[in-house]
Amino acid sequence: MILAICMLGTVAAIVLDLLMEQHLAIDIDSKVLIGIIYLIPPLITHLVTTVLIAYKTYCYYVDIKGNLIASDSSRTRVQKILVLLIESGFIYCIFWVNFMKFVFTDHFSY
Repeated sequence: MILAICMLGTVAAIVLDLLMEQHLAIDIDSKVLIGIIYLIPPLITHLVTTVLIAYKTYCYYVDIKGNLIASDSSRTRVQKILVLLIESGFIYCIFWVNFMKFVFTDHFSY
């Protein structure tokens, strides 16, 4: 449900931008408006997705912790894949935030 709300927010921001540019003939040159419409909603959606994956990974770990004690390996293949998804999600968010820094400063012209 939370992820669906985030996706709807992202889609609504893009539709709002299309309406503002095409039908209302408003020139969008403001970096703040570009950041709000294009950068913030997808970043929030991706952060929420990564946090939800992390939560599900934790729940999975708690469920199988008893079986892992009896096993000789510390992590299962599924856990390794889920941890990889979490790590790559947070790294992507870091890149996204750095891109936002360039957009909101004078180092990068959008």
